[in-house]
Parts: sequence; C-alpha cells; structure tokens
Amino acid sequence: MNVSGIESGNLEKVAKLIRDMPMKKWSRSSNGMVTLRDNLFSFDLSADLEEADIVYERTREICEYRLHTYFEKKGERKD
Repeated sequence: MNVSGIESGNLEKVAKLIRDMPMKKWSRSSNGMVTLRDNLFSFDLSADLEEADIVYERTREICEYRLHTYFEKKGERKD
C-alpha cells in the first residue's frame, strides 16, 4: 500500500484503521485461514517452492484490492 501521501501524524491512525477494521474482520471470517495476532496479519497457506512467488503476489494483490475497496467505501460515506 502506498503511504507516501499520508502525513506522519496520520500514518498511525491509518495503521490503526487497517488493523481494527478490514484485517480484523477478514481474520474473523476466514475459518482460521487468516489470522491477526499481535499486529501480525498472516495466512495459513502452503505452496510448493516454485509456486511461492505466485501465491505471494496474488495474496498481496487481494490484500491491496480489499484495502482499496474498504477505504473507497469509507470515503464515500463521509461525502
């Protein structure tokens, strides 16, 4: 996620929003496949070594998409 446009004072607020809302809710609805524990967001996935890069990239893309969607909807509610 690109945070270069976020002021340093707001970075902590954004991190808290991410931790408290989309990631916490995602981890609750994943039947144990996704966890958020001690500020560490992780997936319980296994992949062969030759597939690990692909799994990582797809997982990153899904996370970025879900975060983008979350903040887009949050922005629409404020308008």
